[in-house]
Amino acid sequence: MIKTMYPAAVNSRQTELATDIDDTQTSFTVLDGSLLPPAPNLLTLGTDESAETVLYTGKTGNEITGVTRGFESGAVSWAAGTKLARFFTAHDHDTFRENIADLDQRLSDIVIPPASLTEQGIVMLSKSTTGNRDDVAATESAVAAAFQAGVERKAEVVAALNSIGVSASTSESWDSLIAKVSGVIRATGTATVAQVLSGATFSNLTGNNRTGTMANNGAGGTITPGIANQTKAAGYYSSAMTILGSANLLAANIKNGINIFGVIGTLNEGVRYATGVSGFSTSVMLFTKTDSSQTNSYYLQVNGLAFKPKIIVITMQSTVNADPGSGPYPQSSVYTELPTRRNVGYSTVTTGKGDMYYVEGTQAFVNETGFRLPISIHLTNINLTWHAFDI
Repeated sequence: MIKTMYPAAVNSRQTELATDIDDTQTSFTVLDGSLLPPAPNLLTLGTDESAETVLYTGKTGNEITGVTRGFESGAVSWAAGTKLARFFTAHDHDTFRENIADLDQRLSDIVIPPASLTEQGIVMLSKSTTGNRDDVAATESAVAAAFQAGVERKAEVVAALNSIGVSASTSESWDSLIAKVSGVIRATGTATVAQVLSGATFSNLTGNNRTGTMANNGAGGTITPGIANQTKAAGYYSSAMTILGSANLLAANIKNGINIFGVIGTLNEGVRYATGVSGFSTSVMLFTKTDSSQTNSYYLQVNGLAFKPKIIVITMQSTVNADPGSGPYPQSSVYTELPTRRNVGYSTVTTGKGDMYYVEGTQAFVNETGFRLPISIHLTNINLTWHAFDI
């Protein structure tokens, strides 16, 4: 077994014992521990034939610890100031000799078998670049020949790639060239013949040089909607296809209930008419009459009309007296001549009280989207049915 050999110290620099030591101490202090090599190592105390060689396993600053006394000779006591250093010792020389002898014996015992694919060993050299033996090693000249053959094959691959339009150079690595070859010889597309223009060739997973069958229909053109369905042939169009629209395609322009291209008409032919049921106001408003007199009255307000009415009929859904002393309140009201007068006419159909007119714009109004008109009743929770006509 190889014995431990300890590192030497350049120039064997010396230091001194800081204190006296006896022949049994296993630790001591030196003046400058930095001059000694790291532990573990050997030290020689003294410089003459009485010197003592010791082995130490620890060194911290100036403290030497783990000391084996009398490592090569007997242990003795030493006084402070005794020189010590890492000198070359008999132990070093003997260890060299024993280790060399041990190694020599081991080498002599080694039997080197012939090399194989499974075992290390002695192998014969060969210059062949075409052989297939597994028990010989290629020489430098064989490697050079094989390299040259590879260069030539690489040039051939580059030339083949360039001939089919693939940019390649002999300065590229084989990995780069192989990737380019793979891209040429193996198509990965998923297009079908029906998805490629007629006459154009392509490759996909199923084969190379396939020919498309998709019809080329030229420009997309313009489609004008009509009463009959129009079919554009399947295939390729070289420009956008425009389907004409019309700003007049509005529900209000289409007969009520008729569906034209997804727009359902709301137009009622003849007189425009709207009706609804609504409660009148719970508060009164001051209305001005045409004679400049004013009266506080409840009122009906309707919004959301699509036209300005010319006649408005308001029907009350009760005949209960508003005031026992005043007789029955009017059951219906008719407002006429609304668009041509700057006032609003009010007539009672059932009471015969005559016509009263209210100045439009003071509180009463009729416009393109609704109206507000006075209601001469004094009951609450009474619903009114209103009818608006554009005639």
